[in-house]
Amino acid sequence: MEEEKLKFIRSQIFNLSVAGALSRGKPIYKKVGSLEERKNFFKNFLAKRMTKYESTYKETISDEQHIREINNLKDEINEKFSDILNIYFGRAQKLLNLYLKYFWVLGFIPEPRQCPFDSVIIAGLKANVPAWTKPGFSEEHYRKLVELAEIESKKEKLSIAQWELKFWNKNLEKLVGK
Repeated sequence: MEEEKLKFIRSQIFNLSVAGALSRGKPIYKKVGSLEERKNFFKNFLAKRMTKYESTYKETISDEQHIREINNLKDEINEKFSDILNIYFGRAQKLLNLYLKYFWVLGFIPEPRQCPFDSVIIAGLKANVPAWTKPGFSEEHYRKLVELAEIESKKEKLSIAQWELKFWNKNLEKLVGK
């Protein structure tokens, strides 16, 4: 039964991560023939790829290795699926970081060293960077956000992941009330 529970939660986390990373901003899919079939192939590929991260992140990895993983994910998607979409660094970081956040919060992996950067977190950091959904959002912008998040998290004596979780929840309360 534990394996069935994990299978269910993995599918839910995957769907939430994909929606959070790929459904914001400008549509990502190109208008091509047989798009639905390719989209399904892409989602199946991505589900398998994301599951591999569960073992990669069973141990804490360095910031540099994590950034390499984001770039590898971006490059692999673009190599295999450039006929239907292009994934830029901002979307790749959101996809991977959000997936890891869910698994950390559920206690399946250790606390990540970084966090998902989206419009809420970027605004909270008062960062002057392009929107994470745009092609202009680069690895350099991401590194700047990590530095700013490090500064903010240290003020509260928290890790980046803990700070982001607290900040996100605080902003969620503003939107929906306590």
